[in-house]
Amino acid sequence: MKRASNFFNSLLIIIFLLSSCSDDNNIATDSPEVISNREVKIAVVLKKGDRQERVQRILDMARENITMARGGVVPSYEYYDEDTTALASLAVELASRQDIAAVVGCYDDKHTKTLAYECAKTDKTMFTFNTSQELARIFGQHGNYWGLSESDITQCEILLSLMADGGVQFDVALLACDNDYGQTFVDWFAFQAAEMGLNPVGLATYKDKSEIPDAYLKACANNPTLTLCVPNNAEEASIMYECTKMDNFSHFSVPFFTDRAYEPAMLKNEGLVGLNLVADPASGFGVVYKSRFGEAPIHGDAELYDAIMLTCLASRYDEVHNLDNLNYAVGTLLYYHSDSQGGWMSGNMKQAFETIAEGGVPEVSGAVGKLDFDPKNYTLITHSTYDFWMVYEGQFLSLNYMKRSEGEHSSSPIVSWEWNKTYQQQFDEHMSDIGYPALTGNKAVIIAGSGGWENYRFQADALEYYQMLRNSGYSDDDIILIMADDLAQNANNPEKGVVRRSVDGDNLYKNVVVDYRLEDITYNDLAVIFSGKPDVAHPEVLDSGAGDNVLFFWSSHGMPAGLALGDIDLVSGKQMARILQKMSDEQRFRKMMWIVEACFSGGVAKECEGIPGLLVMTAANANESSKADLWYAPYNVYLTNRFTSSIISRLYSDPATSLRDLYNVAFTGTLGSHVTIYNADNYGNLYQNTMREFLGK
Repeated sequence: MKRASNFFNSLLIIIFLLSSCSDDNNIATDSPEVISNREVKIAVVLKKGDRQERVQRILDMARENITMARGGVVPSYEYYDEDTTALASLAVELASRQDIAAVVGCYDDKHTKTLAYECAKTDKTMFTFNTSQELARIFGQHGNYWGLSESDITQCEILLSLMADGGVQFDVALLACDNDYGQTFVDWFAFQAAEMGLNPVGLATYKDKSEIPDAYLKACANNPTLTLCVPNNAEEASIMYECTKMDNFSHFSVPFFTDRAYEPAMLKNEGLVGLNLVADPASGFGVVYKSRFGEAPIHGDAELYDAIMLTCLASRYDEVHNLDNLNYAVGTLLYYHSDSQGGWMSGNMKQAFETIAEGGVPEVSGAVGKLDFDPKNYTLITHSTYDFWMVYEGQFLSLNYMKRSEGEHSSSPIVSWEWNKTYQQQFDEHMSDIGYPALTGNKAVIIAGSGGWENYRFQADALEYYQMLRNSGYSDDDIILIMADDLAQNANNPEKGVVRRSVDGDNLYKNVVVDYRLEDITYNDLAVIFSGKPDVAHPEVLDSGAGDNVLFFWSSHGMPAGLALGDIDLVSGKQMARILQKMSDEQRFRKMMWIVEACFSGGVAKECEGIPGLLVMTAANANESSKADLWYAPYNVYLTNRFTSSIISRLYSDPATSLRDLYNVAFTGTLGSHVTIYNADNYGNLYQNTMREFLGK
């Protein structure tokens, strides 16, 4: 982590700002020159109530400074309450209105998604400081979604790095609210903890504040040294903190809190520590804000200011160059971002406007600090600043300012979910291989255990495996296909009869024969199908023998308790172990390769260790979630999963790849989880065994 508190570099900026901030209310007397300002209308969709005064401060402050900059434009606002407005209809209206230059919003994840979805349809410029990882992944590729805060993946990383400081492998747990905000931490906690050298021993979520005490007991059942607490608000944070005082454990687990605990109500909890998003101290914004308003800015203040500033600068650039493309103008300005600080102040904005008027591109920086954005599409800021704080004598005391590392874990300073992973399995290249009977045939079972349009990716991945095997020489009789089969003719599908895993990909539904619909299958049905003994209800079964290799692919949601089989049923690791052990005892496969695309899939695979001839490769270990891939806006779904994409790509390019190389490709290509191999010792040498045994006849 990098420290960002170099006040010496910004001292002159701060002194100048403090000496000039009193001029903000004297715009008319600053100069006799008369400037004709064109209004740039900005829709602000944020909370009112106890947040309204803060929001209005920033709106006024930005307008005053931009007016003083005399750039020929001045912002005007329409301010809507995200909590009380009919947001769905408002989003449609704002996205379609020509007089609205840009939209800024929201605090709430679901509100932001509603707004972003409509703005993406019309390419309406939208700024947000929402930290949801999913919003950045979904809308960050559209070229109109400008995220002024890093996602909470980074906050989780920094908190865990603080826990790991000193190099001790502490046991750690996670307690999180069960919503979009908490989900980011649930998705990344175990993965990042392992990479930091920590040992994740507990995870629990809650839907209502009344559930927090029980959830805390569950998360801390294994006596973690440290607990990452992710409340939705200060009230929930207080309940969590009280739980740490309960006499239910033999030792005390130290809580580390996320940014939503940074509220005045928490100042009664002496010694509490946590993290909060702030403006880079070197920008000078925080000092000026506190001098003017008597309190420090909070997350959202500097970001809102920068959204207004960038909209006005870009609008002027768009006007001078006759672009009629505000997003392009914003992207151009961010491409030439400045390495210096203080660009948000009126004097520096004046210089920026003058450069634009002369046909040039100014170097800009913001109230948040340097405006380093993703150079792939310039829509996601790459480095936010975090304040590691402690409650001390009734005040929030800043212990350190931190940013995400550029080389320690992240494989790129661009997006925080791209990591260089180090926690990789090693296999014995010189292991004596296990003797097997001659290969006489190939069989396959493909299960998409989650249905519905929103789960498009699971069935699309299953169909990709089906088509790959058919193209490899499998007949339909060799493949058992189980899926909901509700995509091709789904009301949401604009291309009836078509299912794809990539935007311009082949129709994977072509000539598909589905053996069983998901709604008709339970664990007991699976047991019959894998038994190889057909009956009236199960005419198609896995009729493999001692010389057959079986490729088994399962794609679905997963939980620590098991794999989803439909909307209600979960198949546990012990249940699958019984099925597969019975097959092994009856010599009903030569080798079986089971590939599992599901969250927490390692827990199921672990139960199956010890079965001869079985190799299991999972998208995630027992503590992690797996990650979706390739959001497609016209469908409003993810088309595939990252683990499956990595494997399929490798198998198409090299069907004879060794199992060790396949693991390596999947491991490095799968972001946010640890691809894991189980039962290798009972399968054979992964350097010598290849996928050709499963893909070629």
